[in-house]
Amino acid sequence: MKLEAERVLRAAGAGAGVDVRVFRPSIVVGAAPATAGGIPSNLLQGFIWLLATLASSTWAVWVALIHPQGSTAALVFLFLPLWNVVVVGPVGALLTILWNRYAARRAGAASDRLGVGIGRQ
Repeated sequence: MKLEAERVLRAAGAGAGVDVRVFRPSIVVGAAPATAGGIPSNLLQGFIWLLATLASSTWAVWVALIHPQGSTAALVFLFLPLWNVVVVGPVGALLTILWNRYAARRAGAASDRLGVGIGRQ
């Protein structure tokens, strides 16, 4: 069905002298490729991870150095790297995944409103 619709579009475009290109949606499981299309997603994930780690580190400095509440307050520096790797980083990665899904759905809805994607099932 899709291939037939693409052939009809290409034939109509060729008859009108228009270069028609069909871009198929796809699902990628795993890390984004090291291509121009994969780099923005990788950069966003790294940026969110960095922001989350920066926020937790700022909190640790506040708790242990600026406003300590006890003699064991400095122990936060012992556990903070593990906390960042086990909790903060994965939460940042999860937020990135959810944002990418949201953006993809919005892009799909916009293409549906514009009538793009004829022949999709």
